[in-house]
Amino acid sequence: MFHSCTPNTVVFSQSSTTWSPGTRSEAVPFLYHYSLQSYTVDTFRPYIFAISLKKYPPSCSPITPPRSNSIQSLKYRLERRNVKISKVSDLYINFFEQYQEYDAFLVSPEPSNPWISDSVDFWELEKQTKDIPARRVRRWAFSLKELLKDPAGREQFFKFLEKEFSAENLKFWDAVQELKQVHSKDIPSKVQEIWNLYLAPDAKEAINIDSKSFEITKRNMEKPDRWTFEEAAAHLYQLMKSDSYTRYLRSEMYKEYLNGMKKKVRDTNL
Repeated sequence: MFHSCTPNTVVFSQSSTTWSPGTRSEAVPFLYHYSLQSYTVDTFRPYIFAISLKKYPPSCSPITPPRSNSIQSLKYRLERRNVKISKVSDLYINFFEQYQEYDAFLVSPEPSNPWISDSVDFWELEKQTKDIPARRVRRWAFSLKELLKDPAGREQFFKFLEKEFSAENLKFWDAVQELKQVHSKDIPSKVQEIWNLYLAPDAKEAINIDSKSFEITKRNMEKPDRWTFEEAAAHLYQLMKSDSYTRYLRSEMYKEYLNGMKKKVRDTNL
């Protein structure tokens, strides 16, 4: 077929099988169709029909859309803020006000500030899981990350999950975090151990994850590494954050524990 990038098109003559360039106002390629039953061109003139595919022939049409539109769109998105500056400043202010009580430079801790006195007694006290101050318990309500970072908070949250028969979610997440720290030579055996315990068909502590996360994890098992279970762990973490963690903060277990720590502090000050 003849292709032309000019406005001219190919026009077939009806009296012969030859073609000649025509001058039409719009570039429309014509498909020439012969009748299978015609043997003499002069007697049986071929049937002609046209299908408008594009304004220009395929060889001259751009394969991809113009890049200029994409560039302009990206420039516009760079200039446009997704979050208002006032909203960002409010978030920063709320964050710093929330953590002000726990900043050793703003509030003198007991014992002394470890950044000034070079004493680690304060940090050692923070690791204890018994007779902890109420300020630590209040910090658990900031986020799930803060709760799991505190050994006492992790212990209390695990007890809550046991009551709800979902402690395997936290155990699996902990195992995935430990996997990132094991020696390279121990990774394959550790990965297989986690799979057998939590994801295998006959797993003793089977976890409930969505099919997408399971399929991705199953493919990752072909080449095990430190991040084999990253998708499944992220799914369970989000599940605990949106469901179990919020219910724990509303539970009587957390409220009673917080009130008990406050009572101990008041009795100590008397």
